[in-house]
Amino acid sequence: LFGKYGLIVLNPDEAMLKKNFDTVIQNDLINHDAFRIATEQSAALAKQYKAQAYPREINLFYLEKNSRERIEKKGNQWEVLNRNITFSEDELKTELANHPEKFSPNVILRGLYQETILPNICFIGGGSELAYWLQLKPLFEHFNVFFPVVLLRQSVQILEAKTQKIIADLNIEELSIFESEHELLRQRIEKKVGKNWNTENEKTELQNLLKHIAQ
Repeated sequence: LFGKYGLIVLNPDEAMLKKNFDTVIQNDLINHDAFRIATEQSAALAKQYKAQAYPREINLFYLEKNSRERIEKKGNQWEVLNRNITFSEDELKTELANHPEKFSPNVILRGLYQETILPNICFIGGGSELAYWLQLKPLFEHFNVFFPVVLLRQSVQILEAKTQKIIADLNIEELSIFESEHELLRQRIEKKVGKNWNTENEKTELQNLLKHIAQ
């Protein structure tokens, strides 16, 4: 696909790239600003939609050969889970200075790292991706990293033969599969009994019957 243009493959785990992100890494390990900011933003957005990503106090993994494990702070020590590795604060700062490539961001910091080393005017992603990117905008502002325009990518729904048969058997329109379950049920009932299926009278009769039984 890209033969006539050339293609650059960028390995984000290179030490010189991670070095550009070391102040954010150190902040996350020690001050936990990302946890506070992303939690506040997620709470504000929760009024409109369900959060897609959940910040941790430390949003980093520790990389070794064939190993990527979360870092947690316990007391005055930083531990790499499932590995016999611990750091004091000074040891952690030294490790970061000498081996920044060993610290890997999770979903909360990944976009911030991505835009630090390879800035974009626009980020194109799927629905759930854009949802969690909206949780991160104040984080970009806090660390003075440009927050790109976020754009929902085009998507395609492929209906395989088996799915088409189910749709045909149910006698529903193909576009109806994008409706909510509640709306599909409503359409199904109307096809069976028409639109005059209000149940208020039956509900009242049932409530009266229950009152009579209770007495």
